[in-house]
Amino acid sequence: MGQDSDDRRRTSSAGRVWQDHKDMVRQALRVSIPWFTFVNISFALIILFRHILISDFDKSISAQTGILPLIDDIMGSIIVFSFLILLFIYRLPTRFTPLCLVMLLILSLMWSYCSYCFIVWWQLPFAWPLSVILMLTALAALYYHLLALLLFIVPLWLTALLASVQLNQYVNIRFLLVWLT
Repeated sequence: MGQDSDDRRRTSSAGRVWQDHKDMVRQALRVSIPWFTFVNISFALIILFRHILISDFDKSISAQTGILPLIDDIMGSIIVFSFLILLFIYRLPTRFTPLCLVMLLILSLMWSYCSYCFIVWWQLPFAWPLSVILMLTALAALYYHLLALLLFIVPLWLTALLASVQLNQYVNIRFLLVWLT
């Protein structure tokens, strides 16, 4: 019985040998992009349905309430772009095409704008963790594709620094050390 399980393990792992680096990247994309899409869509839906999840949420925001419809539109766009990236990864040869990279950058810029609004104008407590979770998700999903990783993380990373400077009116040395690491 022990021999059978050893043979099964060898057989199942033997099928996962990649011919080259591109094969490894294709397999990694097929596995990680659905997770990346799920996280982006989940957070966008939470923000989009904030009225249902948290009663009177919009009434608790006193500054810059005129941009709430824009935030809703951005969340809808995040959902669409996330689905499109997933669709392109599965329909096209499994790789990041220039179009996918542009969509990834736009996705990051939309999240960056919303994060800035959440942190600086409304000072919402979930804004910092949201930014960190988005960056960590991108790191886990895109670590093997450096350009895609940088296109998604750098705008969020710079937004975190800019938001900290806006809130504190200077660069807090502790935050700068954390930001740099």
